[in-house]
Amino acid sequence: MVFGTRVQVTGALAVVAAHAVGAYPFVTRNVAPLLGGLDPRLVESARTLGASRVRALLDIELPLVAAGVVAGAAFAFAISIGEFDSTVILAEGSNSYTMPVAVQRYLGRRLGPATAMGCVLLAVTGLSFVVIERFGGRAGGRGGF
Repeated sequence: MVFGTRVQVTGALAVVAAHAVGAYPFVTRNVAPLLGGLDPRLVESARTLGASRVRALLDIELPLVAAGVVAGAAFAFAISIGEFDSTVILAEGSNSYTMPVAVQRYLGRRLGPATAMGCVLLAVTGLSFVVIERFGGRAGGRGGF
């Protein structure tokens, strides 16, 4: 209740927000140590040579933490793709839903489509962990999980 008015947030925006909040700690865990290990003199040098703050971020900082960003994104994706509860609760009345919800909905009808969607879910989640292992290891052991 906000100012006596009941506010109900459902649908795709609520699902995205819930998944972002759930994945935030995992991305932070992968990126923060890399950002903390950057030498501030690199950015200061770029700024002294005329680069804007955005240009220094894109040309200096982002390439140095890219492995952590990719590993964090893959980890967030893996966590998010398996999230079932928030999607079922928040996607009320929506035609869009995640793979685990699709498996659950298919199970009520026929086993074949549910099994196929389960295999796709397994492959996608497995692939995201391969990405985590591949790029997370490049960060000197600090960017992985």
